[in-house]
Amino acid sequence: MKLNFKLSIMVVAILAVVVATVAVVLLQRSGKLTVGLNVDALEYIGNWHSSYWQGREDQRIQVMRSIADYMSDYEAMSADTRRDEFERIISVYLDRNPDYITYIRYGNRTPLTEWTRAISTGRGQAPGDSSP
Repeated sequence: MKLNFKLSIMVVAILAVVVATVAVVLLQRSGKLTVGLNVDALEYIGNWHSSYWQGREDQRIQVMRSIADYMSDYEAMSADTRRDEFERIISVYLDRNPDYITYIRYGNRTPLTEWTRAISTGRGQAPGDSSP
């Protein structure tokens, strides 16, 4: 009877060790899977955000290039209408894209950004410009 009791205790102990080992292994595998899936999801979200913002930046640059191409013909315009035409172009663009004003507001301070800031605030002239 003593041998049977000792054998039962040994079998129970071995089973407990096997079950604990399997549980630890399964927990480690599930943890690795979870971390891997989270990393994949974060990479997907990061790529989506970066492509979204890259597209917006490319769109703004394209619009600015289009405006610059149109404004490059300034020599063909008469001096009387040149400034009015350019102010109209910038005003229309800023009216249609109000978020661009925020983009300019936090950019570098150059004569062009100061002039654009003046147009966007409705003053009609850049700082230091005395002409109407």
